[in-house]
Amino acid sequence: MKNILLITFLSLLSCSDDSCEDEIRSINQKYESQVKQINERQPIDQIQLNLVNNAWRKELENIDC
Repeated sequence: MKNILLITFLSLLSCSDDSCEDEIRSINQKYESQVKQINERQPIDQIQLNLVNNAWRKELENIDC
């Protein structure tokens, strides 16, 4: 999760316009809701959580600002 926060921060710093910021927010909202759902389950599915976090990170890294 720390990596995702860092990537989000760096992506926002490199944004040249509002549309890029909106795209980052949209991606974060999508994945935050998935992580929240996984964390609400007991026991927490660590494999699923890792898959979601990896997809989230990759999507943030691939934003073309």
